Amino acid sequence: RGIEKYLQVKFAYNLDFETPPELWEPNDWFLFESKEGICGNFNSAFVILARAAGIPARLATGYYLPPSNEESQPVYSYQAHAWAEIGFEDIGWIAFEATPA
Repeated sequence: RGIEKYLQVKFAYNLDFETPPELWEPNDWFLFESKEGICGNFNSAFVILARAAGIPARLATGYYLPPSNEESQPVYSYQAHAWAEIGFEDIGWIAFEATPA
């Protein structure tokens, strides 16, 4: 939870974030230069930091939809989302959300 909270507090969510210049690794750019981005930036950085600490982690992607009582509901591209997952022995993969609320 420490990595999750660190990213949520120290970095800014920005849909108009600046992409990394040529030859910059995207996670390095996010963590050390721009300090702003979208869910993919936050949760990809979470995975890198967790792995650096020896914690098994992976990036997951899908769609975030609000709960609905309808039989079906449309899915839009703006609902695409990325989150991180940590692997716990005897439990499995648990989702973490490093993107600020």
